[in-house]
Amino acid sequence: MGRVILHLESNRYSDEALSKLDSMSALTKLSFDTQDEFQKYIDENSFDTIFTRLGLNIDEKIIEASPDLKYIVTSTTGLNHINIDVAAKRGIHVVSLKGETEFLNSIKSTAEHTWAILLVLIRKLDLAIADVKNGYWRRAPFLSTELDQKTIGIIGYGRLGKIVAKYAEVFDMKVLINDIDPNAYGKSSYENTPLDILLEQSDIVSIHIPSNQENLKFFNKELIEKAKKGFILINTSRGEVVNEADILEGLVSKQISGVATDVLYGDSTWENRSTADHPMVAYANQNTNLIITPHMGGYAYESIIRTRDFITNKYLNIIS
Repeated sequence: MGRVILHLESNRYSDEALSKLDSMSALTKLSFDTQDEFQKYIDENSFDTIFTRLGLNIDEKIIEASPDLKYIVTSTTGLNHINIDVAAKRGIHVVSLKGETEFLNSIKSTAEHTWAILLVLIRKLDLAIADVKNGYWRRAPFLSTELDQKTIGIIGYGRLGKIVAKYAEVFDMKVLINDIDPNAYGKSSYENTPLDILLEQSDIVSIHIPSNQENLKFFNKELIEKAKKGFILINTSRGEVVNEADILEGLVSKQISGVATDVLYGDSTWENRSTADHPMVAYANQNTNLIITPHMGGYAYESIIRTRDFITNKYLNIIS
């Protein structure tokens, strides 16, 4: 008997990938707008495999309602939307992109987005574009700064950190690197810079560390106070790795001159709308030195197709 698969993101998978799954399983392709809709369906139906997506949470309640569940498949590196501990206790295999370094080295979307939101912030592009649409043709309100000769401190020298460092080199920036893993440097020309020194010297700090218990609210008031006065913070990692209350305090005090983030705390489980009255969103609505994009760093057409094809083949290889 073939697998019984629930696919929650079939609109982002290639016809070839879906055909492979369909040929060896009872494949159900559905989309849910809310967690409640998803839970109700799972309460009434059983699957041994769920292909999931960001925005729907494979939490304890979903797992408890799925006695036949053996595989959870996600085309992400971060696993915030899955209760890993409960899955492990149940012996459920979580199939993800985590640790797939060789393949992920060719996926550049999030690194490109890091650079895009940095440029939007320092060049005030969002404000200038809106100003033109409102009938103006002004330069004075949008005086910006150059990246040339600035220092960027990259916290986390994994796949994305390495790509961002290369982009910085093209802009003639000085690059400082910090990573707790001594093996991260390999044949790199960069040496590890102690975090305190990196913060003291960096005009821009870009975070590229994984979201885990050790890194929960890692970038906090203590580190902000050690940083160079008026530094810019970029985060395309996960919202969980920063203390958002401390970030807002730093913006108000002007210790941080600007923030560009693609992620907010808990956003991996949001259902198409941000949390009501979210403090970061509320601040951004009233100020111009915080820009937020909706966790779209990896959401480029080429990256979507390649990652979905890869995760499909990884799953098929595991079960074969």
